[in-house]
Amino acid sequence: MVEISVQGVKYLLLINGGACVALLAYIGNSENPPATSANLQPSMLFFIIGVLLCGGLIGLTYLTQFRLLNELRDGEDTLEHMASLRLGAVLYVLSIAAFALGAWQAVRVF
Repeated sequence: MVEISVQGVKYLLLINGGACVALLAYIGNSENPPATSANLQPSMLFFIIGVLLCGGLIGLTYLTQFRLLNELRDGEDTLEHMASLRLGAVLYVLSIAAFALGAWQAVRVF
């Protein structure tokens, strides 16, 4: 499960961060950078939000594992880790949604 989570976080960083870099490269090579930049601002904003959500997800992943380790060490079945696990799942979905919205906005510009 941990490896799947690690790969999921890498995926989110790759798609959102890669999209930011690709947009910056495209704007830098466009004939009219200011106009292109203005048109692609919503896309860039969504991609940046996706990266930030992924950063929050990394923190929640640590918190979840820390709580789970304490539960296992103490022999308690408190399930305290479930709250951060659920919130992490929400952040994961929101990061994917941010990428989808950013990509949709970029396609509209092109």
